[in-house]
Amino acid sequence: MALGDSKTWLEGWQPTLLSGLVAAGTNYRKTASSGVNGATVASYAADIAANLSGINPDVPVPAVLINLGVNEIGAPPASATWRANYQTIIDAVHAKWAIAVIYIAYPWRQGFDANAAVLHGYIDQLLTDNVGLCVAGPDEVAVIQPPDDGATNTTDGIHYSAAGNVAWASAWETTLLGT
Repeated sequence: MALGDSKTWLEGWQPTLLSGLVAAGTNYRKTASSGVNGATVASYAADIAANLSGINPDVPVPAVLINLGVNEIGAPPASATWRANYQTIIDAVHAKWAIAVIYIAYPWRQGFDANAAVLHGYIDQLLTDNVGLCVAGPDEVAVIQPPDDGATNTTDGIHYSAAGNVAWASAWETTLLGT
């Protein structure tokens, strides 16, 4: 299960991730994807019921991968507000799939390294507040940013290129398999 903004909505990395997980002999499968183009944490939280409504709660979901925040990197909101909105998402996901582990990815956007670090601090606090429920997902600073020139791992400094999709899928696979 993947939730997020346009990076999830475009779904370029998900087929690669799924094939890697299947090849590794896991029981992971694509349950659904609820990426919303242009979503912020606030807008996703406000529409959380609609974003999750079409997904069958009876289908076991072992992991929920969340990648949100890139649309706030230009001007991060106040920590308490952003974290409260993210907590709304976490609570709704947990209510729907109580056994799922919720992975929260760390976003990055070319040219906004300092602001990405601010959101990473917010995510660190969310993880501390939700021990046993949420764990750290991959970090785009480590996976996407190092070689990115706006055309290597991204097409525009935000959205993944073909190489970026492979790198991001590999990062999720490593996170999920613990390798």
